[in-house]
Amino acid sequence: MWKLSPIEEIIEIDRGIQEFISDFFEWVLNADASKNIDELRKQVTIKESRIGRVAAATNMKELIVLLAKSSHKKIIATYYEDLTSKYLDLVDGVIPPPPKLSPESRSLIREIFEYFYDSILDSKTFQQEYIPQYSGSTELKAYLRDKFGDSRKVCPYCDIQWIGHSAHSSIDHFFPKSSYPMLSIFISNLIVSCTGCNDRIKKAKLLLPLFHPHFHQAADHFEFVLDNECNNIVDIKLLSDQRDSHKRVVNYFQLFKLEELYASVLYKVKEDRRKLRETVRRLFLATNPSGDKQRVLRDILHEEISNRIAQNILKRGHFDLTKIKYDFLQSMKGPLFDIEIEYLSSHLRLDSHIGNDRSLKDSVVTDPNKIA
Repeated sequence: MWKLSPIEEIIEIDRGIQEFISDFFEWVLNADASKNIDELRKQVTIKESRIGRVAAATNMKELIVLLAKSSHKKIIATYYEDLTSKYLDLVDGVIPPPPKLSPESRSLIREIFEYFYDSILDSKTFQQEYIPQYSGSTELKAYLRDKFGDSRKVCPYCDIQWIGHSAHSSIDHFFPKSSYPMLSIFISNLIVSCTGCNDRIKKAKLLLPLFHPHFHQAADHFEFVLDNECNNIVDIKLLSDQRDSHKRVVNYFQLFKLEELYASVLYKVKEDRRKLRETVRRLFLATNPSGDKQRVLRDILHEEISNRIAQNILKRGHFDLTKIKYDFLQSMKGPLFDIEIEYLSSHLRLDSHIGNDRSLKDSVVTDPNKIA
């Protein structure tokens, strides 16, 4: 829900991948398609270039030769450029029409880019040639998951699940590689998310337009509205008057089943409110006010809510449920504030005209579980 920040190491990997793809298509387009496969294989594995050294060390040499002999190679290279250079247009739902290709060419594209994702990224030769500064594990995809996890500990899609270690995260292809194989190793298309959002909920589905964690802060476009008991989400309030934003919110909640997910975790918001009420109660008693007790209580509650809002902002992307907790805290500062005061006053018996502090302390509910 919170926009991802650029990571220097990932930027370097992205640059290396782009250079690799550029070299790949340059060799394919310049290769003499009239030569036979053996001649082309021998030519591409000459270790005088980076792409040649990668081809010589991997099975890529078979695939690059097949594409070099394809009559559609120029169309394929142009389409890849369209997809990647206009990637944000794709996210907005503006998809360029796919070129007319033979089934064999479509199958070859899928095989090539699946191989890139499954094998080339983890090839030591590829890493040495195109990401020379890279010093992580050979499994580059696990490194990507760990790096994003170091930067953001919580899934950018749901803001619920922890992804701080590669064992707890997954790489989602925003545009599914089953439908858009050419985007298989395009870094902007790779979203480190929780296994639930990627493997069990989103899978290969996509609804456009949609919020993209690399480019959008989805949380700025809607607000969770809860009832005053934290038992139900009564509304998803749209915060923008732009129709495009409304469509993204609807698609976002539908694709990731967010209302269903959040209905199952409201108890955590309720527990935070219980802790807030207990803290306010404790601070009020420690203050031991002798004057306008209602005024003191209101000031304490307002300050404590403000402090928790500030803490919430610092926790975004690192702790779970920061969006829904922020929205609920804001509602407590606004329309629910008087309800909280009424509740606390009742439990502190401020409306009972108790005349001494000892009576007040004795009257307070001592079981913190009842401050809920």
